[in-house]
Amino acid sequence: MATINENDPRVKRTRELITTAFISVVSKKGFESITVKDITTAATVNRTTFYAHFTDKYDLLDTLVAEKFTELLSNKIQEELSINEHSIHNLVLCLCDFFEMIKATCDCGYISILPLIGNKITEELYSIIYTAFKNEPVWAEPEIMHIELISTMISTSIYNAVYRWEIQKMDITREVLVEEVIDFVLTGVNKRI
Repeated sequence: MATINENDPRVKRTRELITTAFISVVSKKGFESITVKDITTAATVNRTTFYAHFTDKYDLLDTLVAEKFTELLSNKIQEELSINEHSIHNLVLCLCDFFEMIKATCDCGYISILPLIGNKITEELYSIIYTAFKNEPVWAEPEIMHIELISTMISTSIYNAVYRWEIQKMDITREVLVEEVIDFVLTGVNKRI
């Protein structure tokens, strides 16, 4: 992929055209059915332009997921995050809101996209949780490996709980889901500290 200047207004406009076209096409056809040609046709750009910005439709999806999820997180989570009831509550709600946003934006493509975004969302959650733990004074230097493992367990637990709740249409409220995840995560964390 060619190096492009992300600050160039033309680059920003082109990326916006491509992402808007992607969302439009996915909502009509579903993710698995679309091609780069579908996206470029809807965006009125050529394939070379598309490939200057993204390697393929999966890269475009990952980029869009990371941007939108990070945007939602920044609205809900403070800069100085610590792992506590309030922050876990906000992380779970943010993920629920993110799933709702995807459903509202790409109703037709919703089910085809969810399995594909799990790794990217889990990576984003891991990064936040790991950073929060690393900034906590209770961890000694040799325990950094434990922080990585615990951050992995928490991020995958949060994602998988919300994913299962959403996909299986579990008969529990969002509030009950949040409380269950908080209890599960904090019980594990408190045993480690």
